[in-house]
Amino acid sequence: EFRGDPVVSAAAYMARSETGEDGTVRIVPDADLPAAGLIRLGAALRRAGADRVVMVTERGLQ
Repeated sequence: EFRGDPVVSAAAYMARSETGEDGTVRIVPDADLPAAGLIRLGAALRRAGADRVVMVTERGLQ
């Protein structure tokens, strides 16, 4: 999900998200997502154009 709406692919996410000036994409992954899925997601975002993917915890947002 991106801001409550389903996202079908990393490319669709990249089209809707805001990247930092340095090409960094920050995501807050679901705590139930298996580690392998998280790694695949990061790789897909890189293939879709992110220069860097930073995974942030909900605690890190506070």
